[in-house]
Amino acid sequence: MKIFTTQLQGLLAKNEPDEDTLEDAARIICQAITSDGDLYIWSEGDLAGLSVQALSGSDPLKDCRELTSDHLPHLSPLDTLILASADRQSPAGKNLVQAANHAGTRLIGITSDSPLDENHGAPWTDKADVILSNGVKQGLIPQDDGSRIGTPHLLAALYLYYPLYFAVTEILEDIDETD
Repeated sequence: MKIFTTQLQGLLAKNEPDEDTLEDAARIICQAITSDGDLYIWSEGDLAGLSVQALSGSDPLKDCRELTSDHLPHLSPLDTLILASADRQSPAGKNLVQAANHAGTRLIGITSDSPLDENHGAPWTDKADVILSNGVKQGLIPQDDGSRIGTPHLLAALYLYYPLYFAVTEILEDIDETD
């Protein structure tokens, strides 16, 4: 456990979210919340827990809804989609990004730094307005056979979620005070 904790602390310290990128993402989210648009989240695989947090956790994003296939035909330029997948080449992620881009919907991606497979084409992250990467490339604990275990995709992504949540909350409070 000590090796995992030490490696995790190093990963999180090295991947402190860039304030400008975080601020850009928060402003895009707030635009959807304060306009006639909708804020959606979609997540898969190791990052599926981000949707749970954003929708029904102790600190949910205001007015956030889970993106379903029913919403896709109704996406608009006023909407924002938060897409979270550790796989930057996810076929489902690519399809959602294509639908969002076609509708003019703003896109915030939360992903990992896992290696890309050149056989699967360009990553969906190339088409996002803002990308927040959790910095996870592989497991943190080496094994005797050369493999690695302890790949904290969700844990590191939640470390990105909270500063984003705080920034959104602060911007919305400022807007409420000026109204």
